[in-house]
Amino acid sequence: MRIGVDARYLSSSPGGIGRRSRALLEAMFNQEPDAEWVVLAHQSFPLGWPENPPPNLEIHRLPQRPVSRFTLSGLGEWIEEQRLDLWHAHFPLAPRCHIPLVVTVHDLQPLLCPGWTGRRIWPLPWAYRAFYRRAYESSIRRARRVIAVSEWTAQTIREQWPEASAKITVIPAALESRWLDVPPDPQPDPRVPAVLYVGSTRPNKNLPVLIQAFAHLICMEGVAANLRLRLVVVRDRFWPPLERRIRARGLRDRVDVIDPLGDLELAREYRGASALAFVTTHEGFGFPPLEAMACGCPVIASRHGALPETCSDAAEYVDHTDPMDVARGLARVLTDAVHREGLIRAGRERAARRRWAEAAEETLSLYRRVLGVTGKNHPTES
Repeated sequence: MRIGVDARYLSSSPGGIGRRSRALLEAMFNQEPDAEWVVLAHQSFPLGWPENPPPNLEIHRLPQRPVSRFTLSGLGEWIEEQRLDLWHAHFPLAPRCHIPLVVTVHDLQPLLCPGWTGRRIWPLPWAYRAFYRRAYESSIRRARRVIAVSEWTAQTIREQWPEASAKITVIPAALESRWLDVPPDPQPDPRVPAVLYVGSTRPNKNLPVLIQAFAHLICMEGVAANLRLRLVVVRDRFWPPLERRIRARGLRDRVDVIDPLGDLELAREYRGASALAFVTTHEGFGFPPLEAMACGCPVIASRHGALPETCSDAAEYVDHTDPMDVARGLARVLTDAVHREGLIRAGRERAARRRWAEAAEETLSLYRRVLGVTGKNHPTES
């Protein structure tokens, strides 16, 4: 097989989609080393990946970002020139081409989340929403198969485009083995108790509710008087209103803001935290809860989106619309030792339940079905 993959969320600081691409590709390289792989990454993605490349791997680093006009226009000609058997876009934006197409949908946040594009001058919010709707719909309609990363994502696709239902396959993500094999700190860092958040500052991350909940939490009986809120975020254009909210709540001296961390440093944050608060909305999967669970950090999560699928019975669930309920959930995890230990045990089991090798085999099997082959021979299109 000669497989092309648009993985341009592989960048210098990959988020959830980029990390999923990295882990899935590494696992597929291991399982299908004789295939020819043509991978697109962003030009900022460091050299030297993967550590053990398959013999027939081409990596092309492009300056254009995934969400761009180039993706829907100029990229098509480039794909045709590569003489590929199949093109897999790791996000639901793909150009028109004559090659069998597979797209992965992580979530439909640009269509479903109010304020997704931030405070922009009209008609930019309308234009962005219209762009995403047309581009997503076109890519999903043209795809031979659509991979959803959770059943919740699959259901949102069915609701938006019922005619696509028959071609949706759910292939959940997993944790990279590095999270399950992180060595303990030789000298644990003594730290004051803290509630941790890891992720972006986009509206669906629901940080205003978390900040308000923390303000309630520090006034509750039994909660440590020196409890802190630690936010591992990028201080982008969504950050200034959150900073103003922190100041307005009188929390400036209780909130630590930390720039994005590498995996080892982030693992230390998880191990040093009293709990992870992840009360987001419209989440397609959610890596931070599983990472926290692998590090022995109990998780408080919203009941919205795919988080109940991702976390199963290993999280304390709260109403993401109610800051007091979020505060009560946090207080229970922080003050009820028996409940806390139960969540930690269940979390470690949940984090280790699925491996990327399973997702890789399921994805490769889907490729073969699209191409009408049953083994690992070079395909002929069906």
